[in-house]
Amino acid sequence: MTDTIEKPEYIDRSTAMNMAARIAAKEVLEKEFQGFRSEVFLVKTRTIAAVNRAYRMGDTIQEFTGHKKLALAEYGQFALAIGDAPIAFAKECVSIRQNNDEPIKTYEQAAPIFEKLMEQFELLPKGSHGEQTKHPHEPVMEYLKTLVTADAESVELLEEFPMEKWARFNVVTFFNNSKRIHDLHELAGSLIKEKGEL
Repeated sequence: MTDTIEKPEYIDRSTAMNMAARIAAKEVLEKEFQGFRSEVFLVKTRTIAAVNRAYRMGDTIQEFTGHKKLALAEYGQFALAIGDAPIAFAKECVSIRQNNDEPIKTYEQAAPIFEKLMEQFELLPKGSHGEQTKHPHEPVMEYLKTLVTADAESVELLEEFPMEKWARFNVVTFFNNSKRIHDLHELAGSLIKEKGEL
């Protein structure tokens, strides 16, 4: 008579538990993978759409200026319309338009352009290679950006509220706080003349 060895009961329970765990894990993985694919598709679609918006902005800026290079003074005339975005971002939009005869169609085209836009919009560090050192000209550019924005705002303000209608207190405040700008304007004019560029 041959003795048969029966499996211990705990092995059956362990197998059943492993099976249930595998089924549960499979369900989670399938759900998350399908969600991942959907999100990737959405990211690709949105990236192409965002780049093409930049393309259209570049086209509009180029038509407005009448040439392919964006000057700081020109930027000031529409800075408010693009949320006071950095001038580098506006220049990147123009560059996208110059380098593409038609809107972007594929994610492969759009991805590197989008990353560059994010850098210029200051949402990503430039180059994305470790810590960035500040360029010595950046403080000056930041100041000029503020100045250009203020100039654009003053145009809109004075159209609606001419200085002749300001309260005396506001006129005095402006007078007392604009002398440095006036002096800098005079100094800039002198420097330009010295360099023979005026």
